[in-house]
Amino acid sequence: MGAHARRTLGRGRSETPQWTWYVSRTTRDVSNDVRAPILRSARLRLEPMNRAHVAPLLAYRLGNRTHLAPWKPTPRPDAFSETAVATEIERSVAAASNGQNVRFVVFEDEGEEIVGEGVWQSAILGYSIDVVRQGRGYATEGAARVIAYAFDELNLHRLQTSYQPTNERSGRVLRKLGFVVEGYARDYLFLNDAWRDGILVSLTNPHWRPD
Repeated sequence: MGAHARRTLGRGRSETPQWTWYVSRTTRDVSNDVRAPILRSARLRLEPMNRAHVAPLLAYRLGNRTHLAPWKPTPRPDAFSETAVATEIERSVAAASNGQNVRFVVFEDEGEEIVGEGVWQSAILGYSIDVVRQGRGYATEGAARVIAYAFDELNLHRLQTSYQPTNERSGRVLRKLGFVVEGYARDYLFLNDAWRDGILVSLTNPHWRPD
């Protein structure tokens, strides 16, 4: 599954996250140490990403390498190494410290494995779910919690993302969450060694406040 946004959250535990969410924006100060809160839904715990997540995130990426390949940009040859993941997290930490984005890793309630990945000002929302946990409603549940945080607490006005026409499962998730189709973009993203079309969708905050 795939989608994207501007701000990201995560927290420092040494367990294996089950999925991750990303959200990014450009104004609020969010540090990885961790002023960004841990978010909880009925079944999930979303922790702001930090250096303690290197090993569990690498395990998640390796375990879902084939599953996520059709929906992700073609990775660099060294992408699935501890060094590459540590570098990526360092950049996320710096971006969070600068208030540019917040990145979450997601666990099942009191679980110890990452179950998904995801991103968001006018944010771009993105996510992925562990292959063995597909069909449990985690994408919808996790995204709904992030959307509530983005709209109610951060007062973002708009979220946007895209999904491939062949990824109907992701399309259903986004429709359940209230996203509406805005257009069709040909050759939109270079994923899995080819240019892919994208269906563009968005969701606006009905309770946005002009702070």
